[in-house]
Amino acid sequence: FAGLDLSRTRDMSAFVMLFPWPEDGPEALRVWPMLWLPEQTARERDHLFPLLTWANAGHLHLTAGGVVDYAIVKADIRAAITTHNITVRALYYDPHYAEEITQQLAEGESLNGQRADGVVMERVIFKQSLMYFTGPAKETERRISAGLIQHPKNPVLSWQVGHCEAYSDRNNNVRPVKPSPHSG
Repeated sequence: FAGLDLSRTRDMSAFVMLFPWPEDGPEALRVWPMLWLPEQTARERDHLFPLLTWANAGHLHLTAGGVVDYAIVKADIRAAITTHNITVRALYYDPHYAEEITQQLAEGESLNGQRADGVVMERVIFKQSLMYFTGPAKETERRISAGLIQHPKNPVLSWQVGHCEAYSDRNNNVRPVKPSPHSG
């Protein structure tokens, strides 16, 4: 399974694959993140976070200019899936930004008009709302607490998870949110 979260300008874009890992137990999962950021943003914010160091180490892909280049994102996703012969059962995405690119990945159409093999079997809309997030967020928390989720020690993903906050309503629905700039 995979999830795609695309940014427009100064934020990171992410494609994260989730693999069952029965060697560690029937509920164990391994996470493989792929992350992109505009090079301009990485240079402007490197004094705050080691973005250029992460990019030089291969943990973060930089795209030229001030916006994430979706052609590069799509090519990187397709290359990772085909190189490693991965079958993606379903791709979860926010339709607000990712409708077109997920169609192209599924159907095998590239941004430059050339045809390529499709790499995604099913596209699943995952809206960025409290009700969509509650079940998966609680299940993720349970599995993390039980030590059932692992990732390849990607420092960018560790940094992101470490800064994630939870928003909940009075009915105990919950979703992850970015911390406010003044958050402790």
